[in-house]
Amino acid sequence: SQLMTVNTDGTLTPTGPMLPGEASDIARGADGLLTVAYFGPTRGVVRLMGDQWVELDRSLPDMSVVEPSGVFAAPTSPTYVLTGTANGGGQLYRIDADALVEEPVVAARMMGRGPDDLWALDGTSAYNFNGTTWSSEAQLPAFCSFGVVLANEALCGSALGNDLSHWDGGNWTSTSIAELTAIQGLAESDGTIRAVGGADNLAFVGLFQPRHH
Repeated sequence: SQLMTVNTDGTLTPTGPMLPGEASDIARGADGLLTVAYFGPTRGVVRLMGDQWVELDRSLPDMSVVEPSGVFAAPTSPTYVLTGTANGGGQLYRIDADALVEEPVVAARMMGRGPDDLWALDGTSAYNFNGTTWSSEAQLPAFCSFGVVLANEALCGSALGNDLSHWDGGNWTSTSIAELTAIQGLAESDGTIRAVGGADNLAFVGLFQPRHH
């Protein structure tokens, strides 16, 4: 497949040469390199270096069996490689230079707002990275496969259920939103988080205002 950049005038510009497979996820971390997870006959991760896609080194011990399912990067954070699925987490890796470094958690999805506030989600398990260490932050009250992090709070949910989970900095609580389909953090000064759901083809939007600490 061909990765395209959307210009400000709405036109499309090819980015790099053809990918070795179909793109499944894309991220750009602190090193500034565009990173793409792809699938096809095989799965892999490539990084755009100059005008060429370069395959990530998986030749280290035990790395040859890695089957990437996605990539993630928060602003100014390293880029991470996920190996799980939406229904079950796999080993989480961090890209260091051109190689994969194993992290001490499993994750199906990630969310975060920077290098010192990252979350790894695995079903109903949540792990937080504070910039130095990973820690388990209690069990999620409901299954989560997407979410956002703003200030010291977090929201996550799943299209598989109607539960919106909220982390207030110390505890997880849950509320119900009919057919939750997405959560989006808005880049506004008040830090509003928007949760989008739909029922019978009618969409609605719920606004969540983080508490001020």
